[in-house]
Amino acid sequence: MIKLTALIFGVSTKTGDPITLASVELYDVEIGLLEAGKTDETGYFKFVLPCDKENKMVFFKPRFSKKEIFITTGENPEEASVNNMIYLTPFESLVVKDEGVEKIKVNPIYFEYDKSDITPRAEFLNLRSSQTHMSLSESLK
Repeated sequence: MIKLTALIFGVSTKTGDPITLASVELYDVEIGLLEAGKTDETGYFKFVLPCDKENKMVFFKPRFSKKEIFITTGENPEEASVNNMIYLTPFESLVVKDEGVEKIKVNPIYFEYDKSDITPRAEFLNLRSSQTHMSLSESLK
């Protein structure tokens, strides 16, 4: 089987520091889990991807957001793919203390004047924010 090598680097969106010991999983979308491991002390993880396949990579670490990406590889191997950055958001950066009470930071939701429907842009931003907050509440359980 022909394979393609990829070097992945996990980084915190808040500090820019490497994320050590983050879990990394590689899936073939048809077969399932192919490989699992953790990033090293410098935030790196090396994958060997099968060619001519659709692959899913999942990156996660407790108290950080989860990131899924899909990569479709061609029939012929290419040069090794290096310095691929994956950004995970620390959940602590989404929480603020207000008079001793922890609250999740949310962006304002915008409505058209004198209407109950939110604007399309606000709907998109709210959906993205809700997905992050859902991940946060699931990991805190």
